[in-house]
Amino acid sequence: MLSQRPYSKSVTKHMRLQTSTELFINFKCTIQWENNIGHLVCTETNHITDSLNGLPSNQTSLINTEKRLKESEKSLNTSVRALSLKKH
Repeated sequence: MLSQRPYSKSVTKHMRLQTSTELFINFKCTIQWENNIGHLVCTETNHITDSLNGLPSNQTSLINTEKRLKESEKSLNTSVRALSLKKH
C-alpha cells in the first residue's frame, strides 16, 4: 500500500486497526500520492459488513469470532452481576 510508482492511483484497503484504547475497530484506509508525499487517511466504518468486502476469508472469520466473543463476554458479565446481587 505504501509503495509508490509514478502517477500512482490512490489505494483503498479495509483494515482492522488497534486503537489507543486497545480496541480493534474497522477502518477504511486510503493512501494518495502527491509530489512524492503519501497522504494516508483512515476513517472508521460504522458497520462491520462495510469493511468485510475485500478481506481474506480467514480475516473475516477472525472478525466474526471476535464479535461473538464480545457478545459472550457481555452475557457472562450480566450473569456474574446477577449472581453477586443474589449473594447480598
